[in-house]
Formats: sequence, structure tokens, C-alpha cells
Amino acid sequence: MSRTIGKLLLVMGLLMTGGVVIWGWDNKIFDFSQTGTAIGLRRLFFLLLYFPIPMSVTVVGLVLTLRGWIVKSILVKRAALVISVLLFLFAMSFVVFNTMGNIEHYEGKDVFKVLIINFVFALPILFLSGLLFFISRIAQGD
Repeated sequence: MSRTIGKLLLVMGLLMTGGVVIWGWDNKIFDFSQTGTAIGLRRLFFLLLYFPIPMSVTVVGLVLTLRGWIVKSILVKRAALVISVLLFLFAMSFVVFNTMGNIEHYEGKDVFKVLIINFVFALPILFLSGLLFFISRIAQGD
């Protein structure tokens, strides 16, 4: 039963990821010669919200489908741990630097609100980081 659900989640996640990448390509997210506020906001939403959510669905589907292979592969576990730590550091640095930028430019007005909003934007990346950390700690008996 879990393999069937895993295959469905894997296909759905891959389709969602493909759709998000195609959306990014159509909106010229990957054209780094463009500048401006609009393209910056599109890149921000792509990196923080649109891309991590389908990737999380894909990772869950992969874990449910290929659990036995993941348990045996030390390389996959180590890679998942390294990527998990890097994603966590990226999300936390995003929250801290944006909050500090608010304090610097707006003298700390609504700093708690800005902190919460930045944390909410970082949640999909933190969720993906947690999933990868779970993969790195998966064992035979689980």
C-alpha cells in the first residue's frame, strides 16, 4: 500500500516540479541579465515557495517507493544529510539577514512581524530540510 501511495506521490511531485520549472522558464527566472524588483520577487517566490513544495512531495514519494534501496545506500544517506544541513543554514540565514535588514533600514519598526513573515517564507525549505534529515537517519527496522 505504501509503495502505491509512494509511486503516486512521486509522479505527482515530478509533474509539479516540472510545471514549476517550466513556469520559471516562461517568466525568465533563469535570465540573470534582468534586474528589477519584479524579477527579484519572482526569483524569491521560486526559490522559497514554488520549488521546495513540489520537491518535498517528490522526496516523500521517493522514500515511500524506494525505502529498501535508501536503507542500504550509505552515499544517499550522507548526501541527504549534507543537503539537509545546507538547506537549514540557507533558510535560517534568509530569516536572520532579512530581519536584520529591516532593523537597519526601518529602525526596527514591526520587527516581530517581519521575523514571522520571513520564517513563514522559509518554512517550505525547512520542511524539505527535515525530510532529507529523515532520509539520512532512516534505518532497517523503521
